[in-house]
Amino acid sequence: MIPSARRTLGVMLAAVPLAMVAVTCLDVIGRRLDRPLPGAIEIIELLMGVLVFGALPLVTAERGHVTVALFDERMTPRLRWWRDRVVALVSAAVLAVIGWRLVAKAVELAGFGDRSTYLGVPLAPLAFFMAAMAAVAVLALLRDAFAPAAAAPVR
Repeated sequence: MIPSARRTLGVMLAAVPLAMVAVTCLDVIGRRLDRPLPGAIEIIELLMGVLVFGALPLVTAERGHVTVALFDERMTPRLRWWRDRVVALVSAAVLAVIGWRLVAKAVELAGFGDRSTYLGVPLAPLAFFMAAMAAVAVLALLRDAFAPAAAAPVR
């Protein structure tokens, strides 16, 4: 991922949890005053989709996913290198299918003009964003899968 794009996406995504906290606080305070924030749950749901799929390419590009090293000490560095390539390829394939289905769903949402229930926010742009972020994560995984042996860090 391009460093400037990574930084920009990271800064934008850092604002999402802050927005979620602000919406939750306003809604809780509003409920105490019998004036809850209209559509608060819907806003949180939409922001959660942005957060999860927006962070996906960042975490993938940094190789920051949670891993468990059950057998690493028994594997040779070369075997670990091959295992990491296979895992990256399988992960890329699974994520590509998820992205493909998200594109299909986004096209369907756009075709029907689907909107969120309470606030009426169009859902297709969110689904297209999620698909695009999945595609960027696939590219990061393919980069890892086909990295030359010298460039691959041995863990």
